[in-house]
Amino acid sequence: MHKNNITLPLTHLLDYADYEIFARILLDTPRVARFDSGRQYSEHPPQEDARYSFVAFDPFKIFVDDGLSNPFERVKAELEKYKSVFESHQDPESLPPFCGGFAGVFAYECAGHLEKITLPVRDEKTAPAFFGGLYDTVLYADHLKKEAGLLSTGFPETAIFARRKHAESRLEAARIFLKQKAENFKPVTYKPIIEAFTCNFTRDSYQTAVSRIIEYIRAGDIFQANISRRLRAEKPKDFNAPAFYTRLCSVNPAPFGFYFDAGDYQICSASPERFIKIDDDLIETRPIKGTRRKTGDPAEDLVSRAELENSVKDRAENIMIADLLRNDLSKQAVTGSVSVKKLCALEEYQGLFHLVTHITAQRLPKAHPCDILRDCFPGGSITGAPKIRATEIIAETEGVARGAYCGVAAYIGFDGRLDSNILIRTVTVSPRDIVFHTGGGITTLSDPEEEYVETEIKMRYLVKALCDAPATGQETDTNV
Repeated sequence: MHKNNITLPLTHLLDYADYEIFARILLDTPRVARFDSGRQYSEHPPQEDARYSFVAFDPFKIFVDDGLSNPFERVKAELEKYKSVFESHQDPESLPPFCGGFAGVFAYECAGHLEKITLPVRDEKTAPAFFGGLYDTVLYADHLKKEAGLLSTGFPETAIFARRKHAESRLEAARIFLKQKAENFKPVTYKPIIEAFTCNFTRDSYQTAVSRIIEYIRAGDIFQANISRRLRAEKPKDFNAPAFYTRLCSVNPAPFGFYFDAGDYQICSASPERFIKIDDDLIETRPIKGTRRKTGDPAEDLVSRAELENSVKDRAENIMIADLLRNDLSKQAVTGSVSVKKLCALEEYQGLFHLVTHITAQRLPKAHPCDILRDCFPGGSITGAPKIRATEIIAETEGVARGAYCGVAAYIGFDGRLDSNILIRTVTVSPRDIVFHTGGGITTLSDPEEEYVETEIKMRYLVKALCDAPATGQETDTNV
């Protein structure tokens, strides 16, 4: 029995058909965080890994990078203020996986808070190293059950009756706001008007960089490293980030769609890669290594599938990263509980085949989600092995900050549940620029020309979403 018979969070059910309209309306509000199951945009039925979508809005606390303090510790300290209060009044059987808490981005440069690594200096094209908020009100959808609703925890109030009153007020205000906006809602359609991008690598210089990484591997510095190219274009005056994100999800549906408004910067992502998920005591990660193009032609795709499944290079790359993540997870896991459920399994995504490994572990009773996220950050699949030395070589080779790219989008609930993804297939909208990266893992078996072609394949749906150009990418011979 809950104290005083009051159960929180409060929920208000909505018509499932209204979810997408309400979610699109909220994209235009400041500091909104949207986590999308991309399956809702595709012909595939919702799967358990892509079942829910959430829009967290109007945070009661905002996090910005101060360049000094550890962002994982900052989030942990704030969540600890509310965890026990949340758990004492909840009804877990009726709640979706995210009922409010932290939502935001730990950008790639957060690695500088964890290790003594010299990283490229951030410029105005690159999003801050950390940003997010604490959210008490969430719009959610269950795409499997075709249900939707609003919920509010009532935080930052912590006294039970004050929380209840605040939650009621927040839900009523949100319901009225969405209803009024929906009456005259006319979605803005993104018009592809960007014509070309410049890049920090030419075709030849990228292949030279790949050859240099191979030399590092042969010298014994590392086993592999992930090297990326940064592409940028001047932002058109009428560029609409929410409209572009909606188009991106349609062109490139992926299990982990993500949008965040960080004030001057907006992050638009359609990623296939889960980083860390925590539900109760179960930890899960699903690293991706190995890519081939999917054309939709049965004969061509059969060849691509067989080529990827039988690739010694791609399997070796995947297994190395799986070993790295097993080691990272073991720091906060019960001894002997780290287990590989699937190794190098072939999965299909929009336009691509990937090799994916599924790893689980049982977390230690006192392990906080922020500690687990910290110990695995940055993801091995987008750095290399060993991680610290690979990160140093990446910084030396790429010469520009990555920002949100290869960082992590995450929600961490007041109840301790967490889900996160690696921010690949990601566009950063800055005050003056549109920026994205594309890269791949390098081993001694890499061919420089093939590695360049792989980066073109990976970015083709971003190019299509931005430019409505043929989904093969563009030659970009201008350095930035």
